[in-house]
Formats: sequence, C-alpha cells, structure tokens
Amino acid sequence: MPIRITSFIRQVGPLANEEMARTGVSAALMIALAIKGCTYGRRDYATEHHALVRIPIPPPGDSWDGDRFRIRIGGYYHGMYTYRMRTFRGYDSWKDSMHDLADYLKEHHPALVGVRQIDEAVRILVRDRYALDDLDWTEVLSLVDKYSLTEYDTHRAIPGE
Repeated sequence: MPIRITSFIRQVGPLANEEMARTGVSAALMIALAIKGCTYGRRDYATEHHALVRIPIPPPGDSWDGDRFRIRIGGYYHGMYTYRMRTFRGYDSWKDSMHDLADYLKEHHPALVGVRQIDEAVRILVRDRYALDDLDWTEVLSLVDKYSLTEYDTHRAIPGE
C-alpha cells in the first residue's frame, strides 16, 4: 500500500473508530466514504477546509455556523449534464469532519447503527438514496476489502497498536 494511502488511513481510522463507539455507525464504512470522498486527503477541500466528505448546506436558512466552501459540481439535472456551484460544510479538523459524518449518517440513515456487514450497510445507503458524492458502491466495498478496514470496527482496539 503506498505510503500516502497508509498515512491517510492511519490518521482517519482511529477517528472513525471513536465515532463508531459513540454512534454505532461502522468505522470501516466511514473510512471508505472518506477515502472515496476526498481521494485520500488529496482534494483541496480536504486540505483547506478539512472536509473528508462533501456534506451540502441546503439553502436557505440552514443552521450550519461553521466553515463553508463552494465548488463547481457536475451532474445530471432535469436530464441534462450541467455544472452548478454548491456550498458544503467545512471544519477545523478531520476529527470534526469525521464527527459530523458519523452524526449525519446516524441521523439520516438510522438503520446503519449496529450494522457491521459492509454489503448490508451499502444496501441501506443505496435504499436511502445516500449521495454526498457520486459514489460507485462497488468501489466502496472494494476499498473496505482491499485495506482491511473492518479491522477498525471494534470498540476495544485500533489495528496496529
């Protein structure tokens, strides 16, 4: 595994493990979403705004009082591929970002709480139409397997310690 990937997983893995202990949402799932969401911490929003995934701020009158960032997002809207500017939540640290991701998943997808089978968790997210990013769900499953992320799904220990 390249050093950058190893370093990223070693940084966010313990954060996800802490959040799993607090919320019951799989650490492996959150790590895989973070890997996919910010390309192992390489996206500008991951370095400048500490966002591991892009959680949108819905206008108007949202209650988010933290950092914000805007980026141009491409996608299909009303049958046509177009680009539009979207506003997302920013954070003071990756720890804060992981905390918010865990809260978001627990609040919006409560069936995830306690689920440790990643394929089941993915089915729940697909059913609930989860989309913080345009995710390829087979890639999420592949990331969990490739990097043995289920090792982080324990309240007692963090892999490698």
